[in-house]
Amino acid sequence: MEETGTVIGIGDRTAVVATEAKSICHGCSARGICHMSSRKGCMEIEVWNRLDAAVGDRVVIQVSGGSTLKAALLLYLVPLLGFLLGVFLGQRFIGHQAWAVIIGLIFLVFIYSGIRLLDRRFARDASLRPEIVRILNRQDQQSPKNETG
Repeated sequence: MEETGTVIGIGDRTAVVATEAKSICHGCSARGICHMSSRKGCMEIEVWNRLDAAVGDRVVIQVSGGSTLKAALLLYLVPLLGFLLGVFLGQRFIGHQAWAVIIGLIFLVFIYSGIRLLDRRFARDASLRPEIVRILNRQDQQSPKNETG
């Protein structure tokens, strides 16, 4: 998945890029290192800066497909399976359908709590961090110099 944004900060081998927040952001594996900006509808994400982009540069960042798939499985499939397991166990051992659903929901809460704890760990995992793959235009090239002679 690729996104376009503007570099707003530089770190040691990393950059902070401001991008427009989209609905897909909720399922992204990088959401643990994204932060809402003070500007409404804008996300700030820390990315690898192997191309030496500077503050103000328009860049394309990329999140690997593998980490996106991993996030989708973690956020959707694992909780669904946990809920179904809770419902199955509740039905099997208690026998009442309402209690089975409640147990399924309890499993769901525990799974999402575990994912939330893992999310902080994933945020520190450098292999999951997006990176700048292209510089669209450099800040110093955007404003032509006005020379009179």
